[in-house]
This record gives sequence, C-alpha cells and structure tokens, in this order.
Amino acid sequence: MMPNKISEPKFEVGDAVIYINGDRCEIGIVKKVCERTERDLENNYFVYYSTGDTAARTGESHLREIANGYAYDIRRRTEDAI
Repeated sequence: MMPNKISEPKFEVGDAVIYINGDRCEIGIVKKVCERTERDLENNYFVYYSTGDTAARTGESHLREIANGYAYDIRRRTEDAI
C-alpha cells in the first residue's frame, strides 16, 4: 500500500476561515490542526463555528481562506460574552 500524499496544512491555529456546506457558508476559527493518520485523504482541522467550547472536525476541502482577512479584526465571541 502506497502512503497517502497530503500537502502541508493550509491553515494554522487562530486563522479565520469560511466553511462551505452546500448553499451555506459559515465563518469559523481554527482551534487545532488534526494529526494525520494513514486513512486521511486530506488535512483536517477542529474549527469553532459558534460561541460554545465545542469545535467540529472539518476537512480542508470544505474550508476557504478569507482573502482580505487582513483588513478585518475577526474575533469569536464566547458564551459568557453574550
């Protein structure tokens, strides 16, 4: 069995990303870059999508960079700040 060739991760912890889910787009913040396993077909990340402490494991193919993110101060609100 040949090893799975996966490129280096595109995103780092703290990066703001866009999650593409069909017709929906959501802003998220990368919490963690997942370690790769033999079964992974792409890089995966744990991403915060809401104000709670949970994050969803999301494949890189569903995430997009915010091209003009440098122009904005994007911060995630936490439950206790609402």
